[in-house]
Amino acid sequence: MSGETELLPVKSEIQNEGNQKEDLMPVKSEIRNEGKQKEDLMPVKSEIGHKGNQKEDLMPVKNEIRNEGKQKEDLVPVKSEIRNEGNQKGDLVPVKSEIRNKGNQKGDLVPVKSEIRNEGKQKEDLVPVKSEIRNKGNQKMDLMPFKTKPISSRIRSSQ
Repeated sequence: MSGETELLPVKSEIQNEGNQKEDLMPVKSEIRNEGKQKEDLMPVKSEIGHKGNQKEDLMPVKNEIRNEGKQKEDLVPVKSEIRNEGNQKGDLVPVKSEIRNKGNQKGDLVPVKSEIRNEGKQKEDLVPVKSEIRNKGNQKMDLMPFKTKPISSRIRSSQ
């Protein structure tokens, strides 16, 4: 009997790892808080998040980290210099247009582009060629009577 009574408390000590049932809750909460009390958890947590900065210091310090040392009034011109890569604001438009045209001048762009689109067809030839493809050989005056002939024959056959 004495061996059985010693077995139960030893088994419960292994499960609790030395903590009694009434000690289990506060010990578990201390592990979560890492030694901080419930009333100390909020300010200590905010100090870890701010890394030593107070609440009123958070906005300017965060802004300095984003700008990487640049002031608010210096951010716009410095950013535009990086985008232009050495080109000034006045030089950006002609340099960009030369890259797009690839050697074509502004006056030469329209006829060269229209020749590629038409593929050798002149402007006055484009409309009739397009309409012939759509009609597939049927003229405008032939389209309606071909459509109405089967309808009129059905009406006569039903009478």
